Amino acid sequence: MTAPQACERWTERVSAYADRECGPIERVLVRMHLGQCARCREWLEQVRADEQAFRAAYLGAEDEDDLTPAVMARVTGETRAQERRAARRTVSTGRLIEVLVVFGMLAILAAILFPVFARSREKARQASCSSNLKQLALGTLSFAQDYDGRLPGTVTWRDDILPYVQNEQLFVCPVAEGGPVTYSINPLVAGRNLKDIEDREGTVLLYEVDRAGQPVFPHNDGANFAFADGHVKWLSKRQAPESLQAIGFAPPTRNYGIAEQLKLAYEASIEVIVDNLYASVLQAEAAVREYGGFLLSSQLDGRAGCASLTIKVPTAEVGNVINVLGTLGFVAHRQVTGEDLTGGYVAAQRTVERSGQRAERLEGMVQGMAEDKPRVAAEETLGAVEAEGAQAAGQAWQIDARTTLATVSATLLQGEGEPQPSGVIASFVAAARSFWLVLRGLGSVAAWVIVFLPIWGGAFALAWWALRRVTRPAE
Repeated sequence: MTAPQACERWTERVSAYADRECGPIERVLVRMHLGQCARCREWLEQVRADEQAFRAAYLGAEDEDDLTPAVMARVTGETRAQERRAARRTVSTGRLIEVLVVFGMLAILAAILFPVFARSREKARQASCSSNLKQLALGTLSFAQDYDGRLPGTVTWRDDILPYVQNEQLFVCPVAEGGPVTYSINPLVAGRNLKDIEDREGTVLLYEVDRAGQPVFPHNDGANFAFADGHVKWLSKRQAPESLQAIGFAPPTRNYGIAEQLKLAYEASIEVIVDNLYASVLQAEAAVREYGGFLLSSQLDGRAGCASLTIKVPTAEVGNVINVLGTLGFVAHRQVTGEDLTGGYVAAQRTVERSGQRAERLEGMVQGMAEDKPRVAAEETLGAVEAEGAQAAGQAWQIDARTTLATVSATLLQGEGEPQPSGVIASFVAAARSFWLVLRGLGSVAAWVIVFLPIWGGAFALAWWALRRVTRPAE
């Protein structure tokens, strides 16, 4: 059933009459029209019925004459609730922005402070390294004073000055990254008399080196240097004396303008007297692996007190391996020999090319021959040419192998040294050393916690306060 509809011309007037919004004259006219139009009367009755249903549903009372005050009161209440919800959302958004700003400030602060902390930590290590070098320099000068001004030698200087410093830890730099860093005496002044050194203030006595004896710059792209007069100074890599370049054998890394690539084969031998034979063998094997080499043979004879190693290393690393092996003890013998095989390699390569070209021509001739005897002779010649090419290729490969990998023969001899402790004593010493290392590690952790606790404690407290501000309900 369709709902009744008022006349199009009288819809607005009847609606205003139903809402009590028309004037007296319009009210009379609407009543006269309602008396004549049944359609408009039905629509007016439906409007009044809907008004009664709305009054009952909204107010719960059918006898309410005016709905406007009640409706406005409810609308005002809902508006205020919406305003409170909007204010709460605004406050939450503001607090979220505050939290984001706080975390942004913390991130900026961390980005600023972390490099500062890293530099400060490196400065602390640099100061500790400087203290080590100072004591070692004083020990070296004390040794020279007791021996008529003669400085210790390159190989024995650590053992010579150890009685003066009484601490083996002084020989190791506190830098942890990039492998162990130790100290070395300047080979240009080792064994000389202090009286023969004119400029003691400008002559380097001790400096920092790696395992291979190469100068390193671990402290903010610089290193500490001890001079012959006893003072210690930090110098950048550019300020370091040019005379302290890497001392040791180093194969060439370029061909010096020669058209063909240089083919240089090297063989080296070294004989070292060590204090602990077994430990030195393990260190030598580890050093070989570190520089990309491998062992062909390793033989240790404890009763005879010697060990022999045959090593293959990349040609460019021969000098480093020889330097590392030399740091195991006293170098009794060392020899490096090289051979230029460039001419033989070029000749072999050209023989291979010519043999290949002749083989191609002979194959074409053999395919075009019909008689048996000439064909057999040509095939024999082709076989000889191919054999010649294969032989030349083998020679070129052997030259490549000899020039790519160098052979190092190392002999380690057990020195007199000090008597080794018994098994019980050695176990006790190892346990004490492990306990000391554990204590040092715990002490380092505690130091870091004490240093950074005020900073990170304040940061976490600020973050906790910001989160509580976000999660706390608005009043």
